[in-house]
Formats: sequence, C-alpha cells, structure tokens
Amino acid sequence: QMGARRRISLHVPHFSVLPKVLPGTDLLTVLPAQIARLFTLEGGLRQLELPFPVGEFEVSLHWHPNSDSSAALSWFRQAVAAAIIDGQS
Repeated sequence: QMGARRRISLHVPHFSVLPKVLPGTDLLTVLPAQIARLFTLEGGLRQLELPFPVGEFEVSLHWHPNSDSSAALSWFRQAVAAAIIDGQS
C-alpha cells in the first residue's frame, strides 16, 4: 500500500548474529520490540518504529517428552513465557 518493495539481501541462521552483521551496511531487519531494544543497547544498532502495523505471530517452544521432568528445562520454559508476557504489556 505504501509502494515499498521488499528486497531480501541476506538470510541468517538466527537473529542473534544480526548485531555482528548489520553495522556498516545499509541493511535493516524487522524484529520483536524486546529483541530490538536489546540490540540497540548492546549492539550499537538503532531502533525505529515501523510505519505500518504488524499482525500478531505465534511463539512456540518444542522439547522432547523425555525432558518433561527436567528442572532446568522447566525453569527455562517459565523464563521464556514470562519474558514474552512481560513484553506484551
């Protein structure tokens, strides 16, 4: 609607590499706000609001059933869920 075209120049295996890849380029990325804030503080990147709305998206965790009783995995799942819920407010 805005007349912009999306040109994908780079695919990365995980968003965590972006603070090392993006500086010094004219590339940009769209990230969840919580991650963008972290990269802005720690990675020297700038954060800008998008000029259009972005729909909701699903976040899911997957693990092997044999790990259901793992205290460490249980803690991790709770920490991720809390971070996602806190980031929505």
